[in-house]
Amino acid sequence: MVRITTLIVLGDELEILEILDRSERCKTISTSFVESRNGAFRKDNKRHTRKTKCHSKRIEPHDAHVIFLKCVYNLTKENEKFKILREMGAKEPGEWQSFDVTLIGRMITLAVNGKTVITNQEIPGITGGALDSNEGEPGHALHSGRPRRGGVSEYCDYPGEVDHPKSVPCLKFPRYDQIHPLAPLHLCFAGSFFSPPSQGRWTYQTKSNAAALSGKKGAFRSLAPTGPNHGPVQIVNTHYLRYADGSPYYAVGTTAYQWTSVKQSVQAKTLETLAKAPFNKIRMCVFPKHYQYGNETEPWMYPFEREGSTNDLTRPNYAFFQNFDQRVAQLSDLGIQADVILFHPYDSWGYSKMGKEMNEKYVRYMIARLSAYRNVWWSLANEWDVPSIKTAIDWEGIGTLLQKEDPHQRLRGIHNWYDSEDHFFDHTRPWVTHVSAQTSRFYDAIKWRKQYHKPLLFDEMRYEGDVKSGWGNMKGQEMASYFWMAGLSGGYPTHGDTFRNDADEATEVRWWAKGGTLMGESPERIRYFKSVMEQAPVTQMNPELIAHGDPKKLSTNLYIFSKPGAYYLAYVAEVNQDIELNLPGTKDYTVDVLDTWTMKTIEQSVVKPGVYRYKTTTPYTAIRLYVD
Repeated sequence: MVRITTLIVLGDELEILEILDRSERCKTISTSFVESRNGAFRKDNKRHTRKTKCHSKRIEPHDAHVIFLKCVYNLTKENEKFKILREMGAKEPGEWQSFDVTLIGRMITLAVNGKTVITNQEIPGITGGALDSNEGEPGHALHSGRPRRGGVSEYCDYPGEVDHPKSVPCLKFPRYDQIHPLAPLHLCFAGSFFSPPSQGRWTYQTKSNAAALSGKKGAFRSLAPTGPNHGPVQIVNTHYLRYADGSPYYAVGTTAYQWTSVKQSVQAKTLETLAKAPFNKIRMCVFPKHYQYGNETEPWMYPFEREGSTNDLTRPNYAFFQNFDQRVAQLSDLGIQADVILFHPYDSWGYSKMGKEMNEKYVRYMIARLSAYRNVWWSLANEWDVPSIKTAIDWEGIGTLLQKEDPHQRLRGIHNWYDSEDHFFDHTRPWVTHVSAQTSRFYDAIKWRKQYHKPLLFDEMRYEGDVKSGWGNMKGQEMASYFWMAGLSGGYPTHGDTFRNDADEATEVRWWAKGGTLMGESPERIRYFKSVMEQAPVTQMNPELIAHGDPKKLSTNLYIFSKPGAYYLAYVAEVNQDIELNLPGTKDYTVDVLDTWTMKTIEQSVVKPGVYRYKTTTPYTAIRLYVD
């Protein structure tokens, strides 16, 4: 991905002061070059500006005209280089600039508006625009642009078009006005983000109702991904998931609904916790949440400009969305999928009642901001069928919009309220890519797989914790056991933790809602479960349920997940339960008996093909059998 980290600002003194005045905190504008009345260029140290939470220097008016702020890789760091840049083809303020940068190691070649001005010169060292100090490793290029005003609204749906010469159809993607200086992109037209689905040379042309933005053409080359970048998660073999490059992906989810709406220190603690946790998917809301158990607080920042209790829905709060973008990018760096929840009913600010037109503008805005991140999934709702939003929001319309207008076709689901099937959305709808279910009715999983022909994600199975509500007071043993039941039923399980944690002394923080730290006992057992599943040929396996009595008594059911003749996993939660498997073929099977709570292998053996029998002597027993 290409990441914007610097911004070229063109305009007169008042325009630039206006931009600085409304910029969010914690952004730095370091080096300014000014043109004096005599035409000379010089570095103006007095104009260095830093806005932080506790410090802000006043910008005094100056009679000079600011031309560039932090140009590409700070090539304007020295006055002579800036003069060369101007003399060799830079256009006047108000005109589009074209930069063609070739960077090999620390050697750079730069063409400005088609004219080469720097040829194979060494970058002497770390600059103010550097993302990190790992100069020798694959990384990000800098691309800059100007926020546009007039002619294009914040909720613009005028697309750019990208065409790939290899029999790939022309792709259209939306743009938005405000450029985020930390957002990863492959291409930016004043806020258009695009992530090429294949390698090779791509050309682009813009279309807009603003003449200055229309008809812009160019080209770029998409290279092979490096490091841990395996591309987005996709569906394989009807019911399963894997990365786009074919690498295995087994979804082990968690939930922290409004972790991006709480104070920054708690957000940082959440990322610190996730970096050590086993989870590779997280369900998270865009909008803040108002609920019990510590969720009666105001968000750290509102999504839209707000006067008292009134939202100005035409003016998104860019700092709020910039923060959300940054958190999604940080999750991607951790290898975690962001299941982005667009709407929910637990709202005291009016975001669930914006109306059809505004809902659609908001969703288009989120597509423009987030779709290019390879780790983004769309969840239309947390509990779509709660009465306050069930009919107030056009779910079919929003789902169809996402299907038609998301150029990257990220995964799409919609989550239900109560756990019975009559509360499910119609998951056969073509815009639904997977079943997102709040339920622990694992005994119905095989039926749902056959009914919907899509991956089944148990996105809410109750939570480990100690709140009074039944959905949030499971013991750690139960939470971990649910993972085995869900996984061996052919679905993907999701965790939650409602214990009050130590992320903040001043406010009540519980992981399931606000993130912070994990207090329960299940995460390490979930890590163990994940390791077992990642060793199995999951995408080639099928589930089977053997009920020892009433299937609604989950703990006595035998859950079997197998690739017949090659690999078997079996699980039952209670002791003194019989496990019987028919093992075909002529080769011997290796048997591992696993205590999933202590995370130990308690028995190992080799058995012949035929009928294999075992009676459990400890609770939470899993058996793994495979042909070497």
